[in-house]
Amino acid sequence: MLSKSLRDLCGIERMTYGQGEGANNHVNISDFSDYSLITSLDYIILNIVYSTIDVYNLFKVIEDYGFKVVSDQILNKGNYERRRICRNSDLTLEFVYKPRYEESFLPPVRLYLRHPNQKLISIISEIIQRYGIQVVTSVVEVTFDFYGKNRHDLIGFIQSHLFVRYQKSPPSFFKTTFYPEDCRSPVKGMRQYKKTDDDGMPLVRLELVLKRRVLRRLKLEFPLSNIDEVNWLRFFNFRQLDIKGLRDYLVWLQRERITAEAKKPRKWKGSLIACHVDYSVSVLSDFQSLVGKVRYIKKILQVRDYQRFLNPLDQINEEFMRMVKAQRFIPDRGKNL
Repeated sequence: MLSKSLRDLCGIERMTYGQGEGANNHVNISDFSDYSLITSLDYIILNIVYSTIDVYNLFKVIEDYGFKVVSDQILNKGNYERRRICRNSDLTLEFVYKPRYEESFLPPVRLYLRHPNQKLISIISEIIQRYGIQVVTSVVEVTFDFYGKNRHDLIGFIQSHLFVRYQKSPPSFFKTTFYPEDCRSPVKGMRQYKKTDDDGMPLVRLELVLKRRVLRRLKLEFPLSNIDEVNWLRFFNFRQLDIKGLRDYLVWLQRERITAEAKKPRKWKGSLIACHVDYSVSVLSDFQSLVGKVRYIKKILQVRDYQRFLNPLDQINEEFMRMVKAQRFIPDRGKNL
């Protein structure tokens, strides 16, 4: 809190500051508990870096496990020339192979496990062990599906309170999809959008895309037996911006200039410097998302210790993790969403 003398020098504040930004978006802990959460893996990408059998013999092995080819394409774009999709009931495998350039850093084959369940994981694990195949887990996409009575309020809550740790890229919107962090980032990415599941039920999906660097740090290697132990709050959590505290801090940083300004003869009351601070803080209302506000605070306002003004919503974060821990990311039976 600013001292009384500094408040008197600043004059009347040009803005009215509440307890926190986004406090009026109609979602609180009791409302959040009314939403249900379903977790899953959208896909796993495995780089096949070594195999005792070539890719065509690998296809024959896959067919022996009951998979049938549903698509075999020549790709005109991208790093690979061919793509093959195989299915066995609700199990889906996708291969991309034949790198377009001979001298390439790319693995000879990349395998996509779509909506993996325990049965699919077991089949691939058995094939890997039997044929001496070495794989590297390259990408894992984790999904959090929220079901509830009011999608609009939930979308607003997530955008207004979602804090992404170690954010490298600016947030963006494309059509109805919100990207707190660019999914093309070499480390991780996030997106949020609304959709309906196979039963026609509306939901809000939050996706977290983890790349190789993060997977290695988490020691998440195929078959991802420890994925249910991950604390997802280390990547993102829900917070509330203390905009009044931020404003007071910015004024406090200018206290010497404000004091010097007050000693000069003038015909008005208050401080022009404090007015400039108020204007700088008012620009925050132009940003729809908390991650957008945070980037402005870091890059434009140059506040290094900005996290002191981001109050964790502890009850909601705890409720989120309670719902996550109550289920498994790789179920016994899968369901395509």
